[in-house]
Amino acid sequence: MAREVGIDVFIIDWWGDTGGQEISDISMKAIMDLNEKEGLGMRFCILFDGLWTQQQPPPLDATVTRLEYAIKKFGNRPSYLRV
Repeated sequence: MAREVGIDVFIIDWWGDTGGQEISDISMKAIMDLNEKEGLGMRFCILFDGLWTQQQPPPLDATVTRLEYAIKKFGNRPSYLRV
């Protein structure tokens, strides 16, 4: 349905951890796998906000670690949006 109306990019609210067991991390991989397997031509990018659920912001090193993890896991995939 998205392709029929011209939508070809999705922003995924990603809370991913660095262990690969968090649901948004698993879901991101699954939708990218399906997109690439089926040749759907969609692109995905991450909205990185999952660490800000507490009153205090997360430590900078935790944020950097998760961003590095996301870049390594998804950044080179054909389905990942690059600008």
